[in-house]
Amino acid sequence: MALSEDKRSRAPRGSRPVTQAFLTALEAVPDTSRASVAKAAMSMIKDVLKTQKPVRTPAAAKTKKASAKTGPAKKVRKARAVAAKVAPPPPVVKKRRGRKPAEPSPVV
Repeated sequence: MALSEDKRSRAPRGSRPVTQAFLTALEAVPDTSRASVAKAAMSMIKDVLKTQKPVRTPAAAKTKKASAKTGPAKKVRKARAVAAKVAPPPPVVKKRRGRKPAEPSPVV
């Protein structure tokens, strides 16, 4: 029977000391309320991280949305699709270049 591999991803650098500090502080809380304190602390951490996240302005979001709809790549793909429907491209015929025949050397 094959062993199952650990599917968790690696934590970013610096997360271990933060985790250890959190758990050490959590040990000081009485056992009866430890779970609720941990849950409240996690929600507060999430709220702080949300407030620190950079906020997009509506104008920047609008321009990004507009460029996604009519980006240059989309226009090129559409033009290629239209050109392919109109007429197939002509086959490319390459001529092979041969060597020049050797000229006889003049006899003196």
